[in-house]
Amino acid sequence: MISFGSKNIASTRVAVISDNDTVAGFASGLLDESYASNAVAAYSIRRLTINYTGSCLRIREDGGDLETDIGFDVNGLIDYAAMEAFCGANNGFVVTWYDQVGSANVTNATPGQQPQIVNSGTALDAPEFTLASNQKLHSSTTPITDPPFSFSTWSKTSDDTIHQTIISIADSGSTNNWWGLQDRGLSAENTIWHAVQGTSSANAASSLSYSLDVWHHGGGVEASATDRRAFLDGTNKGTDTVSRSPSGVDRIGVGSTARQSVFGEHNGSIAEAVIFSEAKSDANMASIHAFGDPTV
Repeated sequence: MISFGSKNIASTRVAVISDNDTVAGFASGLLDESYASNAVAAYSIRRLTINYTGSCLRIREDGGDLETDIGFDVNGLIDYAAMEAFCGANNGFVVTWYDQVGSANVTNATPGQQPQIVNSGTALDAPEFTLASNQKLHSSTTPITDPPFSFSTWSKTSDDTIHQTIISIADSGSTNNWWGLQDRGLSAENTIWHAVQGTSSANAASSLSYSLDVWHHGGGVEASATDRRAFLDGTNKGTDTVSRSPSGVDRIGVGSTARQSVFGEHNGSIAEAVIFSEAKSDANMASIHAFGDPTV
C-alpha cells in the first residue's frame, strides 16, 4: 500500500508522477513536450498526449475468443485491472495497438501470431512477442516514406542470439526497402541498430551494449540517405554515412521488419514505439529517454 497524502493506492504498478502529473489524474504526456513534437505514429502502454482520448489496445481472451478495447487508467497507464477482469483466468492477446497520433493502427487478425498481454489472468507489463510463434503487428499504411524521421522505443529481451526488430517502416511487396530499429542480439552483440535496406544494407550501432532482460530506450535517426544515428538510453550514439535510399515503403511493423517476407521478429517485450517526422537532435533524444520508462 502506497500513501500519497490522504489517498491510498493499492497496486503493484505505480505511475511515476512528474511535475505535470498528479495522482488525481493525467495532465500531459511525452508528446506534449516540445522536444518530442512532430510524432506521426505512436504506440504505447501509456497515454502519450492529452489530445488522445481513444483506447490503448484491443485484446482477445482465449477462453471464448471474445475481444474488447482497453483504455487507460486515471494516471495515464494502460488499464491493467480492466484487462485482468476481462480475461478472467484466461490468457489475453493483442489484436490491435492503437496509434495515438494518427490512423496507422498496427494489428494482427491471426490468433497464433498475436503478442501476449495477459498470462493466465495476470496482466503483463507490456505486449510480449514470441519469436517461435512469429508474433507481430502491422499497419496498412505509413505516414513516413522518406527521411528525415526518428524512432523512439522502450523494449527488453533475454535473447542474445538473434537480431530483433522493435519497429520498422517497410515495403510489403519487396524483400528489400525498409528501415528498422533493432535489438541486435546476434552473437551477443546486444547493441541498438538503426538499420536500412535498399539494394543493400547499412546500419548505425549504439556505442554501448544493453543488458538482457532490462527495459532500455532505443533511438534511431535517419536525417538523410547518408546520415543515420543509433542511441541507447538517450546517449551512446553510433553513426553511419553509407548512402542508402529505400523506396516504396507502405507500412509499419511493430515487433518485426514488415517487408514482403517478414523477418527479424522480436523475442521480448515492447512497451512503446514512436515515429517522428524529423531528425531529432542528440539533446532531444536524451530528453525523450529522460522522460522515463513507461513500465514503472
